[in-house]
Amino acid sequence: MLYLPSGPPTEGHLDFTQKLDFSESSRLLFTARLSSPSLPDPIPVLVKLVRQQYGEDVHRLLATHSLAPVLYAYSCPEGAPRAYVMEYLQPSSWQTLFRYAASSGISSTSESAASIQRSLDKVLDILEKNGKVHGDLRSANIMVNVSQTGELVLLDDGPERRRADLRVVDFDWAGDAGKVCYSPLRNVDIAGMTWPGKPGGPIELGHDRSLVYSWYPMSQIA
Repeated sequence: MLYLPSGPPTEGHLDFTQKLDFSESSRLLFTARLSSPSLPDPIPVLVKLVRQQYGEDVHRLLATHSLAPVLYAYSCPEGAPRAYVMEYLQPSSWQTLFRYAASSGISSTSESAASIQRSLDKVLDILEKNGKVHGDLRSANIMVNVSQTGELVLLDDGPERRRADLRVVDFDWAGDAGKVCYSPLRNVDIAGMTWPGKPGGPIELGHDRSLVYSWYPMSQIA
């Protein structure tokens, strides 16, 4: 049984195809194909297994603005972790901002940096306006859409302004500002990044912006 973000539960079936391995984390991620009476054909999805909390409401909020993968449904198998079923960002088109920055050598004065900045600001503005926090907005948790020629895919963002096509992932710490907390175990050895708040302490409104501003080169330039 699949539970939709809104509406009644529905029948559905997941055919798991591959476990995705991440040497730097313990995330349980799988690729799969989702079949459902509401779908004309099975679609490729990403399935994340979560044993503790997950900021589903924050994920949905950003997804409605095309700033997070579409969240299709979740499943609650008895005696097993909750499974969140979401849009699969194909590796042929999407990569982490960390990887993109490392391979492209973003200059803080480049148009690419400015376009990423506009999308990051959009994420931060939406979170703050709605009293929500992500808590872990590192470059490894931000995906950017990259063309086959290695250029950022850009979206119109007002007259003569374009922003990067970007998606936020990993909502394990996300939720209402001041009501969700950081993990007691945070990686404090990430070069050029400064965590706000205390390990295990509440994630307050404004912390996400402080975190992003600590590592992104264009963060304090409009």
